[in-house]
Amino acid sequence: MSGRFLWFSVVIAVVVGFSFMLYSDLKLDYLEVANFAGEVGGVELKDVTLRRSMSGDLWTFLVRSVSKEGSIGKLKDVTGRRVGPDGSVWSLASPEGEYDSSGDRLVLCDSTGIFEEKKENFDWIAPVILWGGASSDRWSFPDGLTISGDHYSLTGKSAEASPSEGVVVQEGVMVWWHEAGSGR
Repeated sequence: MSGRFLWFSVVIAVVVGFSFMLYSDLKLDYLEVANFAGEVGGVELKDVTLRRSMSGDLWTFLVRSVSKEGSIGKLKDVTGRRVGPDGSVWSLASPEGEYDSSGDRLVLCDSTGIFEEKKENFDWIAPVILWGGASSDRWSFPDGLTISGDHYSLTGKSAEASPSEGVVVQEGVMVWWHEAGSGR
């Protein structure tokens, strides 16, 4: 189950990354706006929504604010939701992050999420999520990852995930919960 969760997290980050690549590909003119301190500012977009259907999944991402100065887009209040053809729902929330269009790298901070399906639900927490750069199919959780489900809890000091290799947790521990009398 943890492999499906991290796979989903990888896909969410890829979609968010692609949305910001699309934003940068629009080739908007760089606006120089003097702020109150007399500094030169950049472009800011409010309430950005991205909806995309991929392989039967409906993805929706909302970003309250995107401020772009140079190649760095600062993100505020990122939320994402995926509804699969089987009715499963993935959600992601991050209060802030950055997308570097020059290095094609996305960083989300203090991210949380929930995976819901008919058989099982679980929550996950990651202080930092990195995606992109030299390896566009790999997600990195350098400051740890915690997954807590109805039947187990998994915590690691760091983790990496990719669709082809699944999830690898470094210095982690997994605890399985069971009902009294289940024999496990």
